[in-house]
Amino acid sequence: FYLDPIYTQNTIIEIGDVRVRKLSSPIFIFEKEGIAKDSSIIPDIKFDMINQTKYKVAIGEAKQPFFLTFSQRFSPDWKVYLDGETKTEVAEKNHVLTNGYANTWYIDKTGDFTLLVEYKPQRLFYMAGAISAVAFITAIGILFIKRRSL
Repeated sequence: FYLDPIYTQNTIIEIGDVRVRKLSSPIFIFEKEGIAKDSSIIPDIKFDMINQTKYKVAIGEAKQPFFLTFSQRFSPDWKVYLDGETKTEVAEKNHVLTNGYANTWYIDKTGDFTLLVEYKPQRLFYMAGAISAVAFITAIGILFIKRRSL
């Protein structure tokens, strides 16, 4: 029996009149039931996987706020940025655990825009790789220069 504190929170959530629409794994959209009957209210959503840790979601003609669910194990390190830039992050209070494992964000924006879903620690991995590459090239350069001077 596994008692992960993230799953043992005493939270009561009542949700009614909700419909789930799967875009493409791992993105799901939760919509108010009444909205689904009026297709002119449903936003146009296009999803692109850039890599395993970064996804681009293009939202078109969103007429009201909606929930965006990302079906990966919940982590506060998954971030959503508005307009595809890493400067305007969706507030952490709008990022919640759903279905016992998934990441869901409440997107309180309308119109046409782009979202970037990204696993933030991956940036540290890229920076560490760049630093390692520079250190390796520097070490090879020093060895080459010393060898020539002998």
